[in-house]
Amino acid sequence: MSAASRRWVATGVLVLALFGAIDAATLIRLHILFTQAQTEISYWGRANYQPDEKAQHSVHLALQTLLRANPHHPDYLSLQASELSWLSYWQRDQSESQRLARAALSAQQSALVSRPAHRHSQAKMLEYEARVQRTKN
Repeated sequence: MSAASRRWVATGVLVLALFGAIDAATLIRLHILFTQAQTEISYWGRANYQPDEKAQHSVHLALQTLLRANPHHPDYLSLQASELSWLSYWQRDQSESQRLARAALSAQQSALVSRPAHRHSQAKMLEYEARVQRTKN
């Protein structure tokens, strides 16, 4: 192999390594965003904790970023369903509460399409269906 050929091969390997590093950095960033949003939502409702508007907005932005990156990811959809369900629970306006409850149900249904045998997701689905029924009354 000539020196020029070796340089082309080395350049190709470097370009592939660069793309791999960019992809890895993106995955790490998304994982951090998911973990932060998941942690925040896990505290919602504990010991009467209700997040302020800034925390709710931060979670919402993180979820939008995650879903733009992978709109069918079941974990992202389930987390969105949880966010919407809590917002429905705290909503004082009955029609808005109903809208949010239906959106939570829809997000959870989408998550179940990606992994239909996931028991926790199935249980959450039943919980969100019950919330939709309660908000109708």
